[in-house]
Amino acid sequence: MEMLTDNPIRNSHDDRFNFEPYAQILVGAIVETYMLPFTIGVYGAWGTGKSSLMYLIKEQLDQFSGHKTIWFNPWKYDKREDLWGALIRTILTQIKPGSGD
Repeated sequence: MEMLTDNPIRNSHDDRFNFEPYAQILVGAIVETYMLPFTIGVYGAWGTGKSSLMYLIKEQLDQFSGHKTIWFNPWKYDKREDLWGALIRTILTQIKPGSGD
């Protein structure tokens, strides 16, 4: 018997829920949209695959579109001030030339 965890998948190789077609549609919308600002919301109950979908979108954007993505987890911060400071630090760190994901 194979056990499932609540950990999000990190790439399309592990996509057992077939989220990749949804990720492709959203990536297409992101890449083709020139009218800004542009916002996409991903909503769902706990454990429904939001993070997994976001990782698939990130993978496709990073590999195929030439867009730079930044991964930020707001759940690690309990105060609003900490959250905004951490977001800014994450953005600045990840946009540096040569920085990894």
